[in-house]
Amino acid sequence: MHKDSLHLTIADTGWGKAVWGKLYGQWIAGATVFVYDHEKFTPADMLQMIQDYRITSLCAPPTIFRFLIREDMTKYDLSSLQYCTIAGEALNPAVFDTFYKLTGIKLMEGFGQTETTLTVATFPWMEPKPGSMGVPNPQYDVDLLRPDGSRAEDGEQGQIVIHTTNGKPIGLFKEYYRDAERTREAWHDGLYYTGDVAWRDEDGYLWFVGRGRRDQEFRLPYRAVRGGKCLDDSPGGSGMCYHRCPRRDPRTGSKGHDRIGEGL
Repeated sequence: MHKDSLHLTIADTGWGKAVWGKLYGQWIAGATVFVYDHEKFTPADMLQMIQDYRITSLCAPPTIFRFLIREDMTKYDLSSLQYCTIAGEALNPAVFDTFYKLTGIKLMEGFGQTETTLTVATFPWMEPKPGSMGVPNPQYDVDLLRPDGSRAEDGEQGQIVIHTTNGKPIGLFKEYYRDAERTREAWHDGLYYTGDVAWRDEDGYLWFVGRGRRDQEFRLPYRAVRGGKCLDDSPGGSGMCYHRCPRRDPRTGSKGHDRIGEGL
């Protein structure tokens, strides 16, 4: 991103993502932020905005891109687009392939939480692996741990954690508001537990598996994965299933739910 960039992130401003992935991060880079106030997401309207206002970069969940490629994208001039990123759920590799064929742009995936900002990412200088979140952000000391607390090997599932023994990294939250018990549950003994489970390939790329438990006693169903690709890889299919998991808003401490996407 640069001073001539016009960026659009499709995300509600009530989420932490809107702060570091829609407004301030882009402004720090010198970019102009494009805001489209819509009550209901309509793929054709979004494509029209990209064409009419010559948007140069776009960030949205994979589901948004899945709906975009269902439209006749050849009707729109999307030549202004230079860079696209995704977050919020696992990417169906077929969506990556279809969008790339239509635009020549490779979707760059990342992983983060309201508590952490961007923790794992496919950086601009990297070659993306469709369906992978990328590699740990150097800002954080990221690790994958087994339920017994030992480090997971390549190809083995483990909970995503952040080491804080040497200090709290910039970007990691301070606490859950007025909830010391909940904060202690997620962050203790020099480790912040994300509650999310992934595995690491031989190149150091991380692949999202699903939502576990922060006490590390995660039990996730077996999912067949071939070369990092979901079995349902049709462009029209989501390739995802969703389950609801309790979370707390760091600002209020109130419980809410995230919809976490998992590759089938």
